Amino acid sequence: MFVKDGMDRLPRARSDRVKRPERHAPDAGILRLAAQIRVTALLVVIGALCLVQSDYLFHWQRHIYAPGDAPRTNPLTFLAIVFALAATLSQKPMTRRSRREGGLWCIVLLLAAAFPVSNILSATLLDAEDLGRMGWNTALCLALMASAQILRDRDRDKALALAVLALGPPAVSLPGTLNNVQGFFGSMSLTTTLALLALGLANMVVFARHRKLRGLLRDDENGRLMRGAILFLLALELLFALLNRSGAAVTEGFRAGLNTVEMFFLMTLFMIMSARLARLMDAARRTEKQLLRDLSLDPLTQTATRRAAQHAYENTAGEMRVGVLMVDVDKFKRINDTQGHVAGDAILRAVAEVLKRNVRLTDLVARWGGEEFLVLVRVPDFHALSETAERIRSAVKTDDKLRGDCGVTVSVGGVMIDPRRAPDLQASVSMADDALYQAKSRGRDRVVLQGITRPDASNSDHATQKEWLVA
Repeated sequence: MFVKDGMDRLPRARSDRVKRPERHAPDAGILRLAAQIRVTALLVVIGALCLVQSDYLFHWQRHIYAPGDAPRTNPLTFLAIVFALAATLSQKPMTRRSRREGGLWCIVLLLAAAFPVSNILSATLLDAEDLGRMGWNTALCLALMASAQILRDRDRDKALALAVLALGPPAVSLPGTLNNVQGFFGSMSLTTTLALLALGLANMVVFARHRKLRGLLRDDENGRLMRGAILFLLALELLFALLNRSGAAVTEGFRAGLNTVEMFFLMTLFMIMSARLARLMDAARRTEKQLLRDLSLDPLTQTATRRAAQHAYENTAGEMRVGVLMVDVDKFKRINDTQGHVAGDAILRAVAEVLKRNVRLTDLVARWGGEEFLVLVRVPDFHALSETAERIRSAVKTDDKLRGDCGVTVSVGGVMIDPRRAPDLQASVSMADDALYQAKSRGRDRVVLQGITRPDASNSDHATQKEWLVA
């Protein structure tokens, strides 16, 4: 009793505890690339903040825009980006969001919500010059970014969608900023655009394990193709902007040529991705066919499985006469005991080959279990079934591979059924097994067939008794 009570107080074994489902971590290539993107993006954010400070001191952004049209980074925007940068730096890979990070993102949300009065707050609290107020697109980007990080531990799909949307305002602003089209990008300055783009990219890395980002971050041919396409399009956009801002004489033909290059690249990319998709679909179809083949073929004898036999039997529902034969290798256990399982497997393969050679293409040979085979034959009458069964028995006995020292023989039991009124396959096999048992009990190496079976015969005045025919 003492031992039992003591054992009851012991902690349960580790195997008895409830195991939590494990998440599939991305491969090393994805983690390495994600870390590189994160570090690079954070350096760009820090550089953009330094540019903002230098603009406050030297007003250099006024020289790259038309007079009176120079948008600059509001101090409240600068402060919100600093808090967002601190929250991003506090993130740890493969861990949940900390309270400190959540608090910093809440501060970013509050600062973004104050964008309508940002110019007043900047002048009152920060004693800064009038740099205009925070733009609505800047506030929207910061709010989406903060909401995505606050939500990421609860619903990663929605959080990823918000993080992608957060890249929208600065991504739209970038071409307008570079081309000096103020109505297109609102009041977002160049430094704010760079800082928010890099900050959004750094926060996207948190979702590197998400299935929707693995394809883009994967270190393979497809991932490199997608990343290269994005970089190429960005390079074209920068080239257009530099040509427009440089004041160089750009002919209409040159502009048309650049547009043609961009369109040709997009069309080529679409064709490549379509070809890859077609190859993936073909590979999926081949895999599906192979899986179906594996499910329908016995791996040892390459005959049909029980599942395939059941399907074939159901397809004979419109046939008037179908023969069901059960073929069993005689004294197979003794062969396994004396010659080993390797020899037994070779005999099963040889018997299966003999069976397949002696039936028609419309018939079916299946391994039913162990050394038993099922043969479904479409025959017009009972006499044809008897001939098929005897041909199988004789072919096995006289086969060159099976006439060795062991002298392999088979016993065959069969039944002729009417599939239109017959029971299911298992019941038909059971009746064929009865005939096989008679063949075994009468000395093996013989055929015993049961007469035509009508399941509803018991309800008829012409009910027939079982008729055993020995061949």
